[in-house]
Amino acid sequence: MNPLYTELQRLPRAPRAFPERVKGLGSLNGPVGREIQSLATCGLDLNQLTKLANAICKTRKEGQSLDPLTPFRLAVLSNSTSDMTIPPLVSSAARHGIALEVIQPSYDQVAQEALNPDSKVNRSKPDAVLLALDYRGLPLKLSLGDNEIASTTRIDLSDCSIKKECRGFSAITSKVKSSTNFLSFIEKILSENEKDSGRESGLKPPRCFNPMEF
Repeated sequence: MNPLYTELQRLPRAPRAFPERVKGLGSLNGPVGREIQSLATCGLDLNQLTKLANAICKTRKEGQSLDPLTPFRLAVLSNSTSDMTIPPLVSSAARHGIALEVIQPSYDQVAQEALNPDSKVNRSKPDAVLLALDYRGLPLKLSLGDNEIASTTRIDLSDCSIKKECRGFSAITSKVKSSTNFLSFIEKILSENEKDSGRESGLKPPRCFNPMEF
């Protein structure tokens, strides 16, 4: 892979005093947003991204102002562990002027968090929701390594539950906006799918999230 992207070579290197500056965020007087953004502008490795993200979370909990960074609350729903991806998101967001707060419920609780009004995600009232799902989150039957079974395996698009899964994921990834109430939106999608359950129509694949757009 191109080191221009994998090692962030387009960005300046982190200063030698990076650890001390991160630790000193809590002792600064006034808003700390500009200092955070200055540190986030450097090409940081995973350890540095994690340290900066932890410092951002700590300053937020302590009530320090992150101005002039723009606050944004993102809920991450995934059917796998995503702990390693959250710190880079938080620190990289600061580079772009965003004070990102991530709401991360237990993994593999996508449906529960979406439909329960008292769930951690719905109580937090996020500005947006990131669905980080792989093929294991879909109702598909796998037959890896067995060509005979694989040749007979197919997805029955007349299956109402599969239609709901596919259309629901497609609609969520393409239509969720920062002002959307997540619970109401999910209920609307499921209601629309119920109406369409007896109608045969082609399914459009959901638009994939491209991390390079961030």
